[in-house]
Amino acid sequence: MTRVLPSIVYLSSLMLSLMTDGLHRVLVLLMFFTTLVSLLNRIGNGIALRESIALMYIITCLLMPIFGYDFYNVEFYPARVIDFVMQVPEQEYYSYVLPAVSAFCFALTFPLPTDRAIDELPGMEVLMQRCQYILEKDNIGVFMIFAGVISFLLTSVLPAAFHYVGVILFFSSFTGLLYIFYTPNRENKRPLMISFAIFLIVHSIFIAMFTIIIYMGITIASFFLLRTRIAFFKKLGILTCVVFLVIVLQFTKGMYRKIVYESDPANKVELFTTLYVQNLQAGTDLFRPEAFWSVYMRVNQGLIISNVMERFPKIKPFDNGEILLTSIFASFIPRFIWEDKSTADGRFNMTYFAGRTLNKNTSMNVGPIGEAYGSFGPTGGIAFMFLIGMFVRLLYGWVLQIALRIPLVIMWLPVLFFNITFSAETDTMQILNSSIKVSFLMWVIYMAYPRWFGVRRQTLHERRVELSRL
Repeated sequence: MTRVLPSIVYLSSLMLSLMTDGLHRVLVLLMFFTTLVSLLNRIGNGIALRESIALMYIITCLLMPIFGYDFYNVEFYPARVIDFVMQVPEQEYYSYVLPAVSAFCFALTFPLPTDRAIDELPGMEVLMQRCQYILEKDNIGVFMIFAGVISFLLTSVLPAAFHYVGVILFFSSFTGLLYIFYTPNRENKRPLMISFAIFLIVHSIFIAMFTIIIYMGITIASFFLLRTRIAFFKKLGILTCVVFLVIVLQFTKGMYRKIVYESDPANKVELFTTLYVQNLQAGTDLFRPEAFWSVYMRVNQGLIISNVMERFPKIKPFDNGEILLTSIFASFIPRFIWEDKSTADGRFNMTYFAGRTLNKNTSMNVGPIGEAYGSFGPTGGIAFMFLIGMFVRLLYGWVLQIALRIPLVIMWLPVLFFNITFSAETDTMQILNSSIKVSFLMWVIYMAYPRWFGVRRQTLHERRVELSRL
């Protein structure tokens, strides 16, 4: 029953939001707490990947807009000055976004019978034991980390067409980290993992971007805590502390970026550390409406979606998917074939769908929900979000099925789903583009270096037979 309870809640929210008015706040809270409990139950018993994706959509698109309507409205001076308020009435906003998110989460989390043998304990535990047996005979994890870090450092000098390849190879170093963690009796395991973590933190400070640590860390933590028996309320307490530290990080990041852009200090690590400690000491003062404003602006994806809903069809007619379908098509075409194809950076989407022009230092996007509304309207947008959720769900199930035959594939989940984890604030092209490119690169690595997947080098005939089963 616990496996299907979240899906029942999402389906009920979808139906009730379409049939009734005025229940949206109750349904949002119900979805939030159901997903939170589901995620906490998942930790230690499986990979909390789909639950984390669903929670991100619920927080950024459903929960945070409530603060916009209650606190950060036209009465709040900073919001009024920069016109950063919810652009449509509350009931109108939730009449579309609530069923759209519900449809996405329902498709994303619905349990399939084919996954049961591996998606939860004891099947997952058996799978990880098989991984340990394979990794005990190899040191490939260390090589993957070094290869990933070197490729990342060389990314800036690679041709534009190969830039993403370097990034994906860097992402594979996280899989190497999991390989090391699950290698039995591995010498120097802890120093290697700590060194990699320090590299990530220092690099994130220098570029003032912590996305990879936050979003990649969610799935990585699930692997680290697998088979760990932790009481529910202890997990809740740990998660609360982590959320607080991330909120402090958001405050610090804004202050740090402003100082770096204005003065370019010599010791950036020291500056960031000092600012972070100061904000950490501020404690609950960070949650005052005036102080929390910077976090709200960063987390509330509903602000952008409301701009799309205000623009379509009042100012611009629904385009019946013309732009969105072009982006989907572009996801399947390599850039060396289609050199001037659009990129998933959000600037065009923000101008076309939201009617806002971004400056060079601002990164925003309308998200799949905003794209779906501007393309197909509310009804078509809800259906589109269901299809996107189904795509992610089937991709997840496909990886699990492959892992039954090639166990180490399971440790590539953080790489394959990294960009999907925070897709609520990117776009559809980002979801499809990353899925296709990472899947293709995994296939290339498997063919060229099967040891990365714990597979001995096969003959050409054996590879053909293996691929025919995928």
